Amino acid sequence: MRCCSCVREMTKHLEKGIMDLVDVQSEKSTVSSMPPTLLRPIGSTPLISEHPAPLPLQPMPTVWNPSLKLPPQKPVLKVAKVVNGVVVSWNVNLTPNHEEIDKYQLFAYQESNAPPSTSLWKKVGDVKPLKLPMACTLTQFAEGHRYHFAIRAVDVHSRIGPFSKPLSILLSD
Repeated sequence: MRCCSCVREMTKHLEKGIMDLVDVQSEKSTVSSMPPTLLRPIGSTPLISEHPAPLPLQPMPTVWNPSLKLPPQKPVLKVAKVVNGVVVSWNVNLTPNHEEIDKYQLFAYQESNAPPSTSLWKKVGDVKPLKLPMACTLTQFAEGHRYHFAIRAVDVHSRIGPFSKPLSILLSD
């Protein structure tokens, strides 16, 4: 997987219905919303036995200054299959009370027979912020597999915000 293009215009495509977004509530859905992941102590057994795996733990803030604006908020993620791959799009409710975003960190993994584990999540890459909502087209997927995605924001003080709710997509043959 690699992020090959980040597109601000994705919203226009989504609004026009060009992208094949699937209703999360539909029985025919290939996109699914996942429950929030529970935090657990390092070295403990997983609290869940189904995918997606628990998200990586959030690092402790390295910058603590009460005069700074608030750290990043939780992004809202969407995932859609397109002809040449998967479009991952997101939005964040930016307010003047929150610090400027320096980058977004996109995480993903391909589901396998391995038990769900935080170590399955891999950082796909960092995406520089553009006008929201943002989108990234990912390519090089294997058909017949389920992929899981999550994203988080990092502000200009390197403070990491919470992960989005993980989303999954099944790429059928």
